[in-house]
Order: sequence, then C-alpha cells, then structure tokens
Amino acid sequence: PPPNPNPPTFRLGSGLVVPLRPSISTTPFRGTTMYASPSVHRLRDQRRFDDLYSVLYTYADFVNGGLPWRKYATGKDKCKETVREIKEGSRSEPALMCELTDLGPEFYEALGRAGEVLE
Repeated sequence: PPPNPNPPTFRLGSGLVVPLRPSISTTPFRGTTMYASPSVHRLRDQRRFDDLYSVLYTYADFVNGGLPWRKYATGKDKCKETVREIKEGSRSEPALMCELTDLGPEFYEALGRAGEVLE
C-alpha cells in the first residue's frame, strides 16, 4: 500500500512533534529472557512501558541476588514459556516482587494498572 501522507503524530511537552510507529500485532522474541517484560514474552510489539519491567527486573536481581525464574531463563532448564508464566503470576500477585525489591505493593499495583491501560 502507498505510504500514508498524514501519519499519526504525537506532540511532546517541548512542542516537538514525532511520528508514531504503527503497532505490530506479533513480533519475534527480542531481548533477554531474564529481563524481558511479560508482553514481550507474549510476542507483542515492544513499547517504552516494557522498559519499566526490564528496569524493575534488573533492580530486583541486583537487590535480591537473583530472580525466581533464573533457572528457567538460563542453563539446561531454559524455557521461555515457564519464565513468562512466572512473570505473569508476579503481575497478578505483587507480593512476590515486593519481597524481592523492598518496594511497596502500591508501586506494583500502579505498574499493573498502567500496563492494563497501555495494552
């Protein structure tokens, strides 16, 4: 199809106008199994919001010295599907990530709400 002469844009607070890239329904897995967000595991197009999950998982790894899905993300037991299931479980049960990072449940509840709005 011919390119859209008026692609959708987004105006930043500074007045800069940037074109929006259309969302892709499914994409190949990109990233590191250990730190990828649950939506990336579901092969959805990666968004800026997914970076928040990656930073959160990295922080939890540093603070705790490991993540609950480490043995499934690396080594001989590697299984992306199992990692995705554990991560999605931590989204619905924020207590798991609270224990790993010492951040309050409000942080994870807000992160979960933001994810629902953006999906």
